[in-house]
Amino acid sequence: MTYSNAHCTIVIMKGYNKKGVTEYNIHLQFVIVARYRRKIFAYPGVSDTFLNVLGHICETNEMRVLDVKFGDEYVHLHISIPPDISAEQAASKIRVATSKSIIAYHEELSRMKTIWTSHLLVGSNITTSQIQKFVSERKTRN
Repeated sequence: MTYSNAHCTIVIMKGYNKKGVTEYNIHLQFVIVARYRRKIFAYPGVSDTFLNVLGHICETNEMRVLDVKFGDEYVHLHISIPPDISAEQAASKIRVATSKSIIAYHEELSRMKTIWTSHLLVGSNITTSQIQKFVSERKTRN
């Protein structure tokens, strides 16, 4: 499976990865929700910006994208990480870089201090019902 746009192509990899003498297959799923559950992915080009930055982060940190699913107010990532990067580090790298880029490249979101909530759902087998429950528990803007 491949995700691509004019600037970036993310190839979905299967099987084991290798780093030095270590072969690994560490898969994680993250659900990252927009702050106040704003429907940021409804804005044109935001998902493309996210994918571009995600591709760059994964390339520089030897992470691999296995699947990406967008909701209007969240993104569900399935990634493979090397053994020297923790789940927390991977999530932090993705959240910080994508937030800064989305704010910088999309004028309609430029007044936001950050794009993502501080809450993160992490697991190895996250179901659709768990995602819906997690997203519905986040605060909305009054």
